[in-house]
Amino acid sequence: MKNSKFNAALNTNSVVSVDLYNVFIDSDILYKDPFFKNEFSDLLLKLAKDKKLTIYISAVVYEETLNNYKEIVSKEVAQLVKHQRNLSKLKQSDYYFKYISVENYEKEFVDFYQLMFSNGTFKILNYSNDVLPELVNRSIKRLKPFSDKKQEFRDGIIWLSIIEEIKSKGLSNNFFITNNIQDYYDEDKVSLHTSLIKDCSNILPFTSTKDFLLTHIDLSRLEVDFDFIKWLEEQNIDENYILKNIKDKTSDTLVEKFSIAVSDYVISYPDASNVAFFDIKIDIGSIKISEIQKRVIGTFAYLTCPVSLDFTANVLTPDLINRSFITQERGFKATCELNFYLHKESISLSNIIISLIIKN
Repeated sequence: MKNSKFNAALNTNSVVSVDLYNVFIDSDILYKDPFFKNEFSDLLLKLAKDKKLTIYISAVVYEETLNNYKEIVSKEVAQLVKHQRNLSKLKQSDYYFKYISVENYEKEFVDFYQLMFSNGTFKILNYSNDVLPELVNRSIKRLKPFSDKKQEFRDGIIWLSIIEEIKSKGLSNNFFITNNIQDYYDEDKVSLHTSLIKDCSNILPFTSTKDFLLTHIDLSRLEVDFDFIKWLEEQNIDENYILKNIKDKTSDTLVEKFSIAVSDYVISYPDASNVAFFDIKIDIGSIKISEIQKRVIGTFAYLTCPVSLDFTANVLTPDLINRSFITQERGFKATCELNFYLHKESISLSNIIISLIIKN
């Protein structure tokens, strides 16, 4: 019952079909989304619950994520208490504080993960003292994931527990989702470091859950919400639709994410490392959108929009003669890609990837 209009969006012949995958997740991924609430994290969780893949979490990753979660909650609660005290000074009558317990948040975290471990959605990777000699050896010899810059026993424990699980269980279709570029990746920031490949050659790294799912999961074979597809058919999703939503709903987010994308773009060019862009202003009227690509993923659509736009920015460059900095407002043209999450109720800008910036 799939409408031909969306066959192209659903057809992903370039990726393999959903099979029993083994997905190992690092703590830097869980820090941002410990309850798997992001669209792609939620999809990964659903696949695990449907026994299409297994999510592995090292005991070290679990403890690190829990500690990080408690620190974040504690800071937020402290800020809330501070604001409530300030509000109490502005009220003539008695002000009653709403007590928020960090322990309640911790319990919710622990209960969630214990449920996932107990029902087999997650598998815990424990480690033994047997790995200590190898950890010491790698630390002394600066073998990955150790380096000259730092000694990360936690990374060593995580990595050794992963390869022990793969080798002892004879696992195939293995993936490691980690954004720890420095310790795990080669110079291309895509491939696993060559010395780690010697440890285990049948595991592929990804820097995000989204990249893993879009690259290695045949999303066309997932259960699709046909009511959503019917709704999507009725929407005229063209350049005007995207531009209207940018103006009405996501203009502030556009500037914020575009500023981040500009910084990432500048950092990628060593000769521009001393240049800084700030006070960026986007000319909304200059935005030109090419063909919009749609990919239906369960109950939402992932929209990819090639875009060109004009923007101005104050550019800070070093004045080597006077040993100071020069600030000039300049105009630029950018070629980039805008990615959106589209639900029935909302559209949100996921990220922006800039491929080219030139002066106007």
